[in-house]
Amino acid sequence: MNNRGNLFFSGLLILTLLLTAAFTGSCDPKTAGGGGTFKIGTSIRYDTLNPLSTQLMVTGELMMLIYDPLIRLDDEQDPVPCLAKSWETTGDDLTWTYHLARDVRWHDGRPFTSADVKFTCDLIIQNGDLGIGAQYGGWLDGVTEVTCPDAYTVVIRTESPKNNILYNPMPILPKHIWQKMSPAEAMQFENAAPIGTGPYRFKSRNDQSIALSKFKDYFSSGGRVETLVFTSYVDEEAMARDLKEGKLDAATNLGAAQYQELVKTRNINTIFGSVPGFTHMGINIHAAGGKGNPALQDRRVRQALDMAVDKQKIVKTCYGATKGVQAHGSRPDLGANA
Repeated sequence: MNNRGNLFFSGLLILTLLLTAAFTGSCDPKTAGGGGTFKIGTSIRYDTLNPLSTQLMVTGELMMLIYDPLIRLDDEQDPVPCLAKSWETTGDDLTWTYHLARDVRWHDGRPFTSADVKFTCDLIIQNGDLGIGAQYGGWLDGVTEVTCPDAYTVVIRTESPKNNILYNPMPILPKHIWQKMSPAEAMQFENAAPIGTGPYRFKSRNDQSIALSKFKDYFSSGGRVETLVFTSYVDEEAMARDLKEGKLDAATNLGAAQYQELVKTRNINTIFGSVPGFTHMGINIHAAGGKGNPALQDRRVRQALDMAVDKQKIVKTCYGATKGVQAHGSRPDLGANA
């Protein structure tokens, strides 16, 4: 299949979801310890509830609360059982056998089986040209066959050893729902009320928020909070203000100015961490049939613009003291000659 890029979703339940680049919170430990509602704000708008078409990490992490992969990663990023309770491989590492948990149910009450795993894998592998599940392509490249000897065993064969096969965060989909549509329809599926096997089930959605509730019949140890509410903000100042006023328990993806202000605020706990990623501002050179200016096709014009932009000022303005650094393109070998 075509590998159109990977989005790595760590998805270690709610704590990993919250500990993104800039996390702040003011929640009562009793609320986080069990029951109640935990309200999280983010400056990124969730693009879709379709795990096959999302291109945003924040949406992918939300999906991992609703859907389960075969294997999750622990705090040390080591593979641990999830839908697959155990696995083994042949000596040549070309055949992987997964033994599935037997007491798993979808949020609509239907039983989970190996047929769901095969369906999900085949849907993505066979429709790479449509971009279905493109963010999981790297974990499925080289897979030649997925079979189900029985309802609780999955065998995956590869053309060569895959050193990332146990790190695949691909959410397993319910075959009984998704098989009713064509691959093209699956890519465009709104998935307004997602059905997964995860520790949280979809509750409701409005223009600004998505609410999840704890799945009572989850087969493993689930979340401790009863209800999660994720709210998207277009105004980071408004999000920071709601956090200060106690309308939010946590906030992620804050701007540098808001983060630095909250560091000084009493009763607000702030966590800053470095994560792999970049913010890109490109030059549109596609004049024919597009909106790009024809002058931008001249490399010298692009070089002049590049030299005129004060990149350090942009970094300082956007990231403040959060240690953002200036990059020099995703292709260092091209330098300013692009």
